[in-house]
Amino acid sequence: MEFVYCYHGYITGNNSSRTCWILLIAFLIQQTLRQMSCSTQMIQNSDVISSKISHGTSKTAEWIVTQSENCNPTSTKVAIGRLWSEYEKLRKNKSKTDGSRKFTEFLETEFAPPALSKTADNDQQRTTITELQTALKEKDDQIAYLIEQLQEGDETRVIHLFDKKEKAFTPELHLCVYSLLEHNVPSTQIGPTIKACLKLAGKEPDRLPSPSTVANMNIQRLCLVKKQLQDELPEKINTTLHTDETSKVGIKYGGFSVRDEEGNYFALGLREMATKSAQNTLDTFKEILQDIADTRKETHPQSAGNEILCNIQNTMSDRAATELKFNELLESYREEVLPQVRADYNTMNDEEKETVSRLNNFFCGLHGLVHMANAAQK
Repeated sequence: MEFVYCYHGYITGNNSSRTCWILLIAFLIQQTLRQMSCSTQMIQNSDVISSKISHGTSKTAEWIVTQSENCNPTSTKVAIGRLWSEYEKLRKNKSKTDGSRKFTEFLETEFAPPALSKTADNDQQRTTITELQTALKEKDDQIAYLIEQLQEGDETRVIHLFDKKEKAFTPELHLCVYSLLEHNVPSTQIGPTIKACLKLAGKEPDRLPSPSTVANMNIQRLCLVKKQLQDELPEKINTTLHTDETSKVGIKYGGFSVRDEEGNYFALGLREMATKSAQNTLDTFKEILQDIADTRKETHPQSAGNEILCNIQNTMSDRAATELKFNELLESYREEVLPQVRADYNTMNDEEKETVSRLNNFFCGLHGLVHMANAAQK
């Protein structure tokens, strides 16, 4: 009804009032478009639209009212284009009244595209530029690092095994030498073996250990083994002692090792013995236990060797007479050491003491099978 009222005022009014009526109609159309959620950005296309329609004042107003009452969004957009053309004519008219000037200013405020804030736009551009510069610097740093790595790879093929500052070979080389010795590589062939392996990877060592240096590393390996034994074995209970003797080129050797309940194997030592007698075997075993105990006697008042001895519950050997006698001597010596290790030993009765002092002896049956096999082959 508002459009019909305005249209009637437009038809019956003079030229000056018609202008005001046109602006009022524009205001009502704007309110209608807001209710219809139409975007004011449609006005920006008015130049293209207005070139295709007539600019008759009365026909334009009549057409705007008709399309608005029909609620046709597309046609209303075209109507706005025509109305904008009328506004351009009114804006160029220098003989505007105060009322029409106010409507013109109002129309410019409501319909004109909002001006962008130059300050906000500049701040946003500066932020974007800063972010791009930061990202570019990070990429440049990455490229420089990769180029440096490539240049280092091209400049040298030498791998550093010797620390000039410490004047010693690196820990990695020590581990490599230990591993090669474990696999029975002779000390004289350690250096050539390392060089051949590095050649496969396209590298060259800056320095190789001499046979005498490898021999010293082998002693270091023995010290590390003792340190491991004195740290771990005293905590192992219910262990089994394995013993055996052999002769090589007229020299007699005795080997001693321990296995725990989980099946872990610990080599205590391999020593040269004067004879294969049971007493010499026991003396050699005592020396090995004392060497293990000496590695921590400054920090632990209790002897690690005695703790290892008292944790032995079983023995495993062959059926040689010397081994049988050694088991008897070992059990007696262990019974003497038990009071030094177990604080409750003296409070036990005889039966309890006999239980903790007893050793279970097991014997290998392989020798019997070997003798039977030899006899069967004859």
